Amino acid sequence: MRTSYQRRLIIVDDEPIIRSLLAHRLAEVGFETHSAKDALEAKRMFEKVDPDAMVVDLDLGDGPSGTDLIAALSAKNAVVGFVLLTNYTPTPAEMKSAPHIAYLSKREVESIELVVDALNIVMRDNDPRTEEFKVQDDSPLAKLTPKQVEVLALVAKGLSNAEIAKQRGLGVRAVEQTVHRIYSALDIGDHDATSPRVLAARIYSAQMGLRRRS
Repeated sequence: MRTSYQRRLIIVDDEPIIRSLLAHRLAEVGFETHSAKDALEAKRMFEKVDPDAMVVDLDLGDGPSGTDLIAALSAKNAVVGFVLLTNYTPTPAEMKSAPHIAYLSKREVESIELVVDALNIVMRDNDPRTEEFKVQDDSPLAKLTPKQVEVLALVAKGLSNAEIAKQRGLGVRAVEQTVHRIYSALDIGDHDATSPRVLAARIYSAQMGLRRRS
C-alpha cells in the first residue's frame, strides 16, 4: 500500500560519508531524501525541493555555518523544521528561541531512530493532519504531503498565492511551487477547460466535505 504522506528532507553535511549514510537510512524508513554538501548548494536545493524538514550540520566547512543557513532559510519559509547536528548541548534559552529546531549530537546519527524522533519533533507542530485535514488512503489527496494539503485548503477557501504566502509566512515563489506540485500530484493540466486552481479546489471540497466561502 502506498504511504499517504511522504516527507521531503534535505540533508546538509560537508562530510560525504555522513551525508550519504543519512540520506540512505532515512530513505529506507520512508522519507524522500535530497542532500547538499554546503550552504550554497542547500539554498539552491531548498527552492526546488520545498522540504518539510532539513538535517543540517553545524560546521559546513568554508562559508556559512549551519546556523547561518537555518536563519536564512527560516526567513523564507517559517514552517520548515530543522535538526541541527552539533557537538555541544544548547542552553534552555537557545531551545526556547528556536522552537522548530531540534539539536542532535553527531555521535547520535548512527541511531536512525534518534534522527527520526528529532525530525518528528520539529515537524509535529506544523503537521496539518488534524481533524480538519484527515485524508483517507484511497483519496486523491493522499498523493499530497501534509503541507500541500494545508495549502490546498487555503486555495479552496479562495485565497490568492500572495494571501497564502502572507498567512503561512512564506515567499510567494514558494507558494507558487507548492501549488504547481499539487496540480501535478492531482493530475491537473493546463489543457483542462476549467482553470487548474478551480479544479484543485473542487477536488479538495469534494474529498473533505468543505464549502468555499462566498
